[in-house]
Amino acid sequence: MLPENLLADITHFAFSDEDEWLVAFTEFSKTLDEEEPTEEDIDEFESDYVFTRRHSVHKKTFVRLFIECFEEMYGKEWSRDIITLEENFHSYFEILKLTEDSLMVKDLIMGDTLSVGYPSVDYMVKEGDIVSGKIFTWKGEHFFFGPLFLYGTGEAQETVRAFTDVVKESYENATQSFLDYFGTDVIIFKDCTELEEKLNQFLAWFFKNRIPPGILKEEDTFTPVAFEEMSGKKEIGFIIDYSMGHLVIPEYGYALRLFSGKGEEAPDCEKMAKKILHEEEIPSYFIKELIEKNPERSVELYSSFFPQVTTKEDVVNLFAKCRRDWGRKPRRHGALFG
Repeated sequence: MLPENLLADITHFAFSDEDEWLVAFTEFSKTLDEEEPTEEDIDEFESDYVFTRRHSVHKKTFVRLFIECFEEMYGKEWSRDIITLEENFHSYFEILKLTEDSLMVKDLIMGDTLSVGYPSVDYMVKEGDIVSGKIFTWKGEHFFFGPLFLYGTGEAQETVRAFTDVVKESYENATQSFLDYFGTDVIIFKDCTELEEKLNQFLAWFFKNRIPPGILKEEDTFTPVAFEEMSGKKEIGFIIDYSMGHLVIPEYGYALRLFSGKGEEAPDCEKMAKKILHEEEIPSYFIKELIEKNPERSVELYSSFFPQVTTKEDVVNLFAKCRRDWGRKPRRHGALFG
């Protein structure tokens, strides 16, 4: 089961930052167009604030900030479990099967099927119902956390299905548009200036050519994107993937060079290799991909300062020991970015 006491501690930790709460609530209020928020709106906002949203100053989730405050006290294994709480997402799910303490559900947006822990005594649902809620990962298993909203009637279900169909179409349109425009699924930008320039050029093209008729008024324009967290970063990767989303990754170009045997093109090869091993700027999923594609080079790279590394499996085990995020795969959260 999800550790309820731990979740309560993280929630208290996040809510105790009154200044950040005010910043987040002001952002949230602006999305309501002066309408009163529903109970569902408030629940989603509070959960997002605690577990998903990045702090406006520290640029990290409260889950990660909580770990950084207490990891020295409890140890890295403790933090390795907690960091998976960042793997949460909200969606709409059709219930395919019920067991005593779990639900087999299909995500109506992403299309995958998941077994989700859920105490059936808390809520009366049946096969065929549609629910919305937030799923967390804990020790490799999925759990619902917080309230589930039930869409049990025919009309309510039709509305949800129509809505999720529109969302899926927007995801498919965005991904295909990125691929058509750039002609590849991995682009490397030399710095943040080029990243913002090229992606805003894409958005201008996208809103002109790929938005379905009737969605925008003639005078509508898009808001240019900015990636403040990438300021000062080099060799920034932009990865286009339907299931993971469209991800901006700092220094990914250097990683590609290191693992392909072109380390001389990356600044300070050993320093960069150690940074990739210990820091989480480049998600571990992509590092594991590079190791699998370049096993001999991976061994060569890390055996130079870890003599015990002699096989690809040794490299994988080294990363699994050093990286809190090892084994995680990003999951799509939005149409254009993330």
